[in-house]
Parts: sequence; C-alpha cells; structure tokens
Amino acid sequence: MTYWEGPYRWINTALLAVLAVLTLDALLRLAGASEANLIVRGVRALANPVAAPFDGLWAGQPHVVTYLLAVVGYILLVLIVFAVLRTLEARAARRAAPRSRAVAEEGDDR
Repeated sequence: MTYWEGPYRWINTALLAVLAVLTLDALLRLAGASEANLIVRGVRALANPVAAPFDGLWAGQPHVVTYLLAVVGYILLVLIVFAVLRTLEARAARRAAPRSRAVAEEGDDR
C-alpha cells in the first residue's frame, strides 16, 4: 500500500490542506495584505486555529515563525501516525500469513 491509498490518502489530503492554508496566510502576511479584505480574513480565520498550539512559544515570536513551527509539527505528527499505521499493517499481515499458509496446505491435501 502506498501513501496515497486507504487512510493514508485522507491523512495526506488533510496535511496538504493545513499546509496550504498556513502557507497562504504566511504569504499574505509577508505581502502586507489588508485585514479589511474578505479573503484575507477568511484565510486568517482558517489559519489561526491550526497555528494556535505553536503560537507564543517564544516572546515576540512573529507569525511566520509560528507557521514554520506548525508546518514542522504537523509533518512530524503525520509521520508518526504513518509509522503507527505501517506497524499495525505489518502485524496484521504477519498474523494473517500463517492462516493463509495453513489454508493453502489444506487445499493441497484434497
């Protein structure tokens, strides 16, 4: 199974959506976009809750640093989730292998 099949697809899609929102808001902030604009307010409304756990780790931390920390944090989280899923899949495959071998041997006896 690749990282674009099964649950990996949904996790990757969620990660890409989070990264897109954070990147867009960071670019809007760096460009000095006006808060009065509806699009800018919408992007910030989406980005702020996602970046909130990483905000204020250091005094006077700029938003761009917060977003970089959020990107790294979410990528690490996804990698950990993928490792757990791969481990569970490997265990399930090992448990199923003896059963499938036993079924194949029974079929040979007939």
